[in-house]
Amino acid sequence: MDLDIGLALEEGFQRTFKRNGLMLVAAFFLLNTASAFSGLRAGSEAASLSSSGNAVLMSVTGIALGIISVFVSIVAIRIFVSDETENVPDRVMKRNIGSALIHTLVGGILFAIAVLAGLVLFIVPGIYLILALMFWTVFVAVEDESFFDAMQSSWEMTKGHKWRLLGLLLVVLVVNGLLSGTGGLASLGLGSTVGMVMMQFLSAVGGVFTLAVEARTYTQLAG
Repeated sequence: MDLDIGLALEEGFQRTFKRNGLMLVAAFFLLNTASAFSGLRAGSEAASLSSSGNAVLMSVTGIALGIISVFVSIVAIRIFVSDETENVPDRVMKRNIGSALIHTLVGGILFAIAVLAGLVLFIVPGIYLILALMFWTVFVAVEDESFFDAMQSSWEMTKGHKWRLLGLLLVVLVVNGLLSGTGGLASLGLGSTVGMVMMQFLSAVGGVFTLAVEARTYTQLAG
């Protein structure tokens, strides 16, 4: 079926500000804020040449926060492809979550390497890969596919839709850019700490909106 960009954006926006969407914004905000303060502390520790034990602890904390973020992203995708807007069913949190985590983490590394290589060698292949593999994480989270099968499924799903997906991606990037710019202005006007917290909140809103649009686009193409 044809992709309706306006509908995907409208549904993504609406789902972001429903109860489940706001809960996800809160979760990502807490994770983003914890990660930001952990990074600042790590920088301070490095500058003061403190013990290597603290550095290891900061690294472990960063890895743990990253894994939790991936978990929340999987839950978010499962919520947004469903009709649930007010409650989070147990199956969303538990169903094959270990397998989904592993495949998302490993696939994410391979995806990043492939896209980076495409962008470095020649920009167009990198952009093409981003569009062709846009839904691989959805197939992992929703269809319980391996990262390899998920990438194949995304490749097939996006055939014939690349230009519309490019337009959709550009709109999402603009929205996230505006949120980041607003956060940057807030940091200048409100001070470093308050401004950073504001930036993390707006980043969380942008992240949830992006996931919601991705999931609602998937539901359109899946028919």
